[in-house]
Amino acid sequence: MSIGCPPSAAVIIGTILAGYISTKIENKVIKGLSFVSKAGEKSRHVAFGGDVDDTLTAQKRRQRAMRDMSGALSPARQWLGQEALILHR
Repeated sequence: MSIGCPPSAAVIIGTILAGYISTKIENKVIKGLSFVSKAGEKSRHVAFGGDVDDTLTAQKRRQRAMRDMSGALSPARQWLGQEALILHR
């Protein structure tokens, strides 16, 4: 299309043409990739049971359980440390 044009005009025409073609191709590629990634994400949610709406009470219960577990970890470490001292005397 740019044959017979001066080099500077050919560069401008080529740049515009390349931009137009890339936007036409990129839109289709992006839509296809987003469909594939959404399908993969959905299958992963189903596999791990993540397609469930979380409630506020369930979230608070999990947070309370984590606090209780982290609070219980320190005395357990302390007991194991004392046990090791007794065994290595």
